[in-house]
Amino acid sequence: MAANEDEEHGNDEQDQDNETNQEATTFWQRIRTVYCEAVPRPIQTFTSLKKRWSNNLQPAINKFRAIVHQVKGFNKSGAHWSRAISTRATYWKKKAKTINQLAAQDQSWKQDVACAHKEITSKSKQLNDIFNHDSQSINCMSQNGTTSLELAIMTTDLNGVDDEQKEYFKLKRAAILQSLRAQGNSSTN
Repeated sequence: MAANEDEEHGNDEQDQDNETNQEATTFWQRIRTVYCEAVPRPIQTFTSLKKRWSNNLQPAINKFRAIVHQVKGFNKSGAHWSRAISTRATYWKKKAKTINQLAAQDQSWKQDVACAHKEITSKSKQLNDIFNHDSQSINCMSQNGTTSLELAIMTTDLNGVDDEQKEYFKLKRAAILQSLRAQGNSSTN
């Protein structure tokens, strides 16, 4: 357990009284001494206090110290670190305000995308209409070709043709008539 605590708190801590590095065990012994002097009969055990420090307080304090250390690094020569903190706070407030303004102005892209979608939809509909019209035209031309062929078969003079050709035309005429009768029956139903 002590090895984990040493790793967790580092092997040495800054001794504020002596301004020297000390071992973690020495640090915690000094804390225990001060704690026992301040609270002669403690409700919490020292181990409980140490765990509470390690789990709850130290992570937040470490984050705060890291921020202060970072801000101290931003100091201009001769400037006090508290001045640097207020300068940084002002800078980040301005930065946040600028970003919010840009985000508000940047709403126009949504409108541009919506307009583009409408235009694409419109062009797509026009293209579908053209395809439908072309398809109908092709069907009509195909039907006209079929009708012309059927008309040519039906009106062909069979005088002077051999027997095989006569049989061919008779079979084709019968198929054409059967198709026309089927169309007539389906349109009346």
